[in-house]
Amino acid sequence: MQQNDTLTWAFHRLGGMDQVTLETAEELSRLRELDPKLWAALSCPASGLEFDSRTLDLLDSDNDGRIRIPEVLDAMDWVRERLTDLSELALRPEALPLSSIRTDTEKGRNRRQRAEESRQGRGGGHPLRGCRPCRRLRQRAPLQRRRHLPPAWRA
Repeated sequence: MQQNDTLTWAFHRLGGMDQVTLETAEELSRLRELDPKLWAALSCPASGLEFDSRTLDLLDSDNDGRIRIPEVLDAMDWVRERLTDLSELALRPEALPLSSIRTDTEKGRNRRQRAEESRQGRGGGHPLRGCRPCRRLRQRAPLQRRRHLPPAWRA
């Protein structure tokens, strides 16, 4: 285990390699503190994986066909700026309630306003069900059932 301030990173052995185990919202929010040498892979392809292709497209922000650590970190920053509690993502809900959207940041307020407008325009239903950035994290990235990096990212 490696300790950063009060966070202790836990590891598990998989495929003959030690890999960090991501289980808590705190671990997700502090991914920037994890030394890149401890990531299972520095990049992965943005296509051809057993993984939601729209999520991969969103993560590949520079459209170079590879998803790299900074793109994963930027995605986490995007979510952290807009959601009140990252622990809800670990539950992988079908939809997030409006109360999950932050109102104490400008980006959160903007997302909340668009979500409310979307909800009104659809006559009900959940406003974040179609939110692409929220959907990308709600599906498989960055957590999987075992709460570690997806297998394709370990190659």
